[in-house]
Amino acid sequence: MTTDGAILSLETLRESLRGAGGSRPGLSIQAEEVTSITPEVYRFLERHIVDGIVVGVRVVTAVMENALLLGVQETARR
Repeated sequence: MTTDGAILSLETLRESLRGAGGSRPGLSIQAEEVTSITPEVYRFLERHIVDGIVVGVRVVTAVMENALLLGVQETARR
């Protein structure tokens, strides 16, 4: 879901994450270790990388319904 309440499909979310790389010069975002907690809830590790260096790591929980993203919770890791 976007900040204005629009519900996103999984592919739209992936595309927006790919596109977010331009919001900070050199930033790329990698999603890995995707785990299905239930058919509607997924957890994955998100790495923010700048110039080949990991500058941030988050554990992300996404709630989906009928392939639409209903909500996301990100928790920063040190």
